[in-house]
Amino acid sequence: MVSILRDLGLMSKLLYHDLAQKFNYSYEEKGLVIYCKKQSTLDEEAHVAQLANQIGIEAKVLDKKAVLDLVTKIHPKGAAAVYFPGDAHLNPTELIESLKKYLLEKGVLIKNSSELLSIQSAGDEITSLEIQSNGQKETIEVGRLVLAASSWSGILAKIFRIKLPMQAGKGYSVSKSQFPSKEIFKPNILVETRVAITPMSGKFVRFGGTMEIGGLDSTINMNRVRGIIKSVPDFFPVNTFDLPKKEEVCYGFRSRSPDGLPYIGQSNYFRNFVINTGHAIMGISLAPASGKLIAQQLLDKKN
Repeated sequence: MVSILRDLGLMSKLLYHDLAQKFNYSYEEKGLVIYCKKQSTLDEEAHVAQLANQIGIEAKVLDKKAVLDLVTKIHPKGAAAVYFPGDAHLNPTELIESLKKYLLEKGVLIKNSSELLSIQSAGDEITSLEIQSNGQKETIEVGRLVLAASSWSGILAKIFRIKLPMQAGKGYSVSKSQFPSKEIFKPNILVETRVAITPMSGKFVRFGGTMEIGGLDSTINMNRVRGIIKSVPDFFPVNTFDLPKKEEVCYGFRSRSPDGLPYIGQSNYFRNFVINTGHAIMGISLAPASGKLIAQQLLDKKN
């Protein structure tokens, strides 16, 4: 499993690097620092680092002094770390906006607020879909079809007579353009509190975390958000800010499969139907690679 995710991740990194030259989005290779306050936690992450090095992903275990030498301005409090210098990050909003603009310019039709009502098939091929958009029913002819609907994929799969075990895991994030320390240049993960801190395009910093297993529930649990906010000054004392208003909180669903691996491949029922979903917290990280695999499968290409 680890080697599969490694290969997909490295392929995605190369594709994102190339795409950044063409599209207008922020892509930065600044590494990732995983902070640990407890020795037991550091031991676990150090074991992961050892495994990473064995499969060709560079990882370094840093004591508290080495952490201070690496991040000289944000002054983490009493934390050792594991450092992945080859990690990269991007601004997903900029990425999606650039991709959408590109697709529209290429003539791709995007139908928003559409509901899939039924499918029609002949033998082992799907021939058409019946959808409803803005109260109007419409039939769309199908050549090849991809199911890539994140946490909604399991629900849609039933229409295609496929059982796709999946659970939605909700995460929250808060973005801050103004806070005491603006020197957070590298993405960070605070292991004990499961919080990720990501600088975005030099414009703002995103604080995100939690994995709330509760289905497709859009309710915002402010206690979860409070936990994210409170954890930051525990690691970085100069970074303190108030609990945001509910309308300032973003949330999203992560599509999780039972074994943690994404569903990528052709359906056993329909030869012109492929599935690409279940990437959990690795959605952005694995998207280009899994998309390329699906494209190769649809076009019967090997490279």
